[in-house]
Amino acid sequence: MIHIMDNNTQIKPRSSNIELLRIVSMIMILSLHSFAWNRASGSDGYIHSFSFGVCLDYFRESLCVCAVNVFVLISGFFGIKWKWKSFLGFAFQVYFWSLGIYFLLLVLGKVPFSYSDMFHRFNCMIGDWWFVEAYLGLYILSPLLNAFVEKIHKRFILAWVILFVIFEVYSHWVGSSMNFSRGYNTLALCGIYLIGRLLYLYKDRILVARWKSLLSYIVIALVITVIALYMLIVQGNDYMTIQKSFIYSYSNPLVILESICLFFVFYSIKLNSKFVNYIGSSIFAVYLLHMHPNLKQHYYWYCGHLYDKPFLYHLLALVCLFVGIVICAVLIDKIREVVFSYMYPKCKSLVLKIWNIRK
Repeated sequence: MIHIMDNNTQIKPRSSNIELLRIVSMIMILSLHSFAWNRASGSDGYIHSFSFGVCLDYFRESLCVCAVNVFVLISGFFGIKWKWKSFLGFAFQVYFWSLGIYFLLLVLGKVPFSYSDMFHRFNCMIGDWWFVEAYLGLYILSPLLNAFVEKIHKRFILAWVILFVIFEVYSHWVGSSMNFSRGYNTLALCGIYLIGRLLYLYKDRILVARWKSLLSYIVIALVITVIALYMLIVQGNDYMTIQKSFIYSYSNPLVILESICLFFVFYSIKLNSKFVNYIGSSIFAVYLLHMHPNLKQHYYWYCGHLYDKPFLYHLLALVCLFVGIVICAVLIDKIREVVFSYMYPKCKSLVLKIWNIRK
C-alpha cells in the first residue's frame, strides 16, 4: 500500500523521524485549508485590514505552504519502488474513503442521491482530489525518473533541476502559463521528486546543523509573509489575488527551498517510536477525509466561522479539530488496512489461477 510516500519509499524499518515529518506536514495541510478559504466568505474589512491577526494568519500560511512539497521530497529522497501491491493499495485506500464516506452520508440522509455524484465517487482517482491525481501520475512515471537519475551524472541532474525551476518561474511570470498550475499537477511534482533524488545524491555534502535548517525555514517563511503583506497593504490586492499569486505557489523557489529546510530539520532527528510509526502509516487518510468532496465545504465553513470567535477560542477550536480529524482518520484507516491485507492475497491467488488456466 502506498500511504503516500509510505510503503513505496521502502523505509525498512520505518524511520520514525520521517514518519513524524509526515504527521507534522499533514497537520500543516489541515492548517492551510483552515486558512486558505475563510477569506472568500469573510468580511471585506478583515480581508483588507492590517492587524496582528492578519499578520499571524499570513505567517501561519507561509510556514505551512511547503507541506505538500515535503511529502513529495520524501518520495524523491528515498525513491518510489514500483510494486503492484503498493499501487493497488493506494487505489484501494482512495476508493475506500471516497465511496465509504459517500455511502455513509447517503444512508444518514445528509446528501441526496444522484447518478452524477455516484459517478464522480467511482471516478475518484481523477478529479476528486488534485493530489491523488497528480501523485498517481508521478507514481506511474517514477520508474522513468529513477532510471534517469541512475544513468545520468548528478551534476547534470543538478543543472536540469535548476533549469526546471527557472522555467517554472519564467513560464508563470512572463507567459502566465498554466502548464505547472502553480505546482498542482504531475509535471510540477516530478520536478520536486527529482529535487528529492538530488538531495539524496548530495546528502553527505549538504547536511547542515538542525538549528540552521530550522532558522532558515523560519526566515524564508517570514520573507514570504512580508511579500504577501506588501501585496495586501501597498498594492491593495485582496486575499484571493494573493492566494492565487506565485508567492504561495508550490513552484515558488522560496517555497521549494523552505520545504528542503524543513525536511533536513527532521532528517537529522534520531527517533524510534512505534506510536509515531502507527500514526504515520495512515496519515494520508487525514487528507482523504477532510478534503472529501462531500465534506470539505463543511470544513471550510467551520474554520471560517471561527474567525468570529475570540483568538484563544479560535486557536483551541482549531487544535481540537485537527486532533479529532487525525484520530478519526487514523483509526478508520486501520480498518481499511485490515480489509486490504485480507483481500489482496485472495485476489492475487484468484488472478494467478485465472492466468494459469489461460496459459
